[in-house]
Amino acid sequence: MRFIRREVCSGINVADVLRAVQMARTALERGFPAVLGCTPRELIESIRMERVRAFLAETEATVAEVAECTGYTHSEYMSVAFKRATGETNPTRMASETPSLPHWPKLNYRCLLNSPK
Repeated sequence: MRFIRREVCSGINVADVLRAVQMARTALERGFPAVLGCTPRELIESIRMERVRAFLAETEATVAEVAECTGYTHSEYMSVAFKRATGETNPTRMASETPSLPHWPKLNYRCLLNSPK
């Protein structure tokens, strides 16, 4: 889980997690829900979306800048993911109004502020 929190803004996926933990995919996919109540992909998206929400709420960055800093290759995909997570279509307007996503604590989004351009 430390790897996911540390690298989430670099656009990681489940394959990257598997390489980091050197574990079989089926073992990882079965173990995550048993311990955390979600799949590795769901955890990655949840942490990433919390960082998106926090960054939009606390900075003047544009949606495109936030997408780039949080590991989304396209701002349109980030907007779709935001809508899927929150039910809202406008990430900029909703960031400050949207409570934290369920089940995950507020996160330190330090990687957003220090991400390489």
